[in-house]
Amino acid sequence: MPKPPLPHKADSLREVLFHLHAYDGDFVFTGRSLKELNQNLAQMAGDHVNRDIISSILGIGDFVIDRRRWFAQAIDDKYFTWIERDPLGGMFVWFCFLSGHAPLIDAGMDYDECREGKWTPFHELRLSDPESAEERLLSIKNMFDVSDISVRNKITVITEIQNSWHKVKTPLQKEFSFLLSKKECPEPIIDRLWDCAIEEGFPDVGFCGRTPESRILALPCMYYFWAADEKKYILNSLKTRAYRLNHSHSNKNKKTITARIDPEVKEKLDRILISRGVNIHNLLTHWIEKTHETLKK
Repeated sequence: MPKPPLPHKADSLREVLFHLHAYDGDFVFTGRSLKELNQNLAQMAGDHVNRDIISSILGIGDFVIDRRRWFAQAIDDKYFTWIERDPLGGMFVWFCFLSGHAPLIDAGMDYDECREGKWTPFHELRLSDPESAEERLLSIKNMFDVSDISVRNKITVITEIQNSWHKVKTPLQKEFSFLLSKKECPEPIIDRLWDCAIEEGFPDVGFCGRTPESRILALPCMYYFWAADEKKYILNSLKTRAYRLNHSHSNKNKKTITARIDPEVKEKLDRILISRGVNIHNLLTHWIEKTHETLKK
C-alpha cells in the first residue's frame, strides 16, 4: 500500500506557489528545483509547529500548509494544456484578466459556497511578473488556484477563454504575421516597435514586457483588447515601421554598387527578374556566387 503524501511535500511547482501565496516572508522561487523548494516548505512547516503556542498568543500569522484546501481549489492541469502548447494563447489569457475582459462568473454559485467570487489580481501573486511563457502559464494557474472562486466557475471561465481564443487566433496571427512569423527578430527592432506602439496608444494595462519574447506576444493581445476606432490605421503604420526597420537592419552591412547598361539589356534584365520572381539584389548575388565558384575550379 503506497504511503500517503507528507503534509509538507508539494507535488509540483504549482502547488508550492499555492502554499506560498499567504506567506509574507521573502522566498526565492525561480530557478530552484522542486526538491529544494520542498525542503524549504518542510522547514517552514516545522517552524510553524515550534511557534504554534507563541503565535496563538501573539496573533502572529505563520506559514501553514493545507493540502486539503489545495486539492479542493485546484482545477485539473488538462484545462491549461492548450496554453502550454500556445504561448500566444497564454498571453491572451493574461491580457484577458489585465484588461478586465474576463468572462463573468455565476455569482450565485460562489455565494452558495460562501466564496467571495473575486479573482486575485496578478500583482498580488508571488510570480507576478513572469518573463517567459512557462512562467506565465505557472502564474495563470496560480491565479486560478488562489482565487476565492468555485471550481465550477474556474473551469467555466478558462473554457470560455479558450473558446474565444480559438475564434480570434487565426485572424490575429495574420494581422501580426510581420512580427510573429519572424524566426528571430533582432531585439533592437522589437524594442523600437514596442516603444512606437506604446507612443501610438497601444494600452499596456500595466504590463511591463521586459523581454523581447514577451513583447512580441503582448502586442497582438494589446491590440485585440483595445477599443480605439483608429487602431487599424495605427497597426498599418506599425507594419510599415517594422518593414523599414527590418529592411534597414538586413542591409546595414551590405555594399552599394551602380551600373550603367544599355536600354535593351535593361529590358532583358527586367524580363529575367519577372520570370524568376526575384529582385535584382538576389539575382546579382546568385550570378556572382555561381561565377566565382566556376573560376575557382
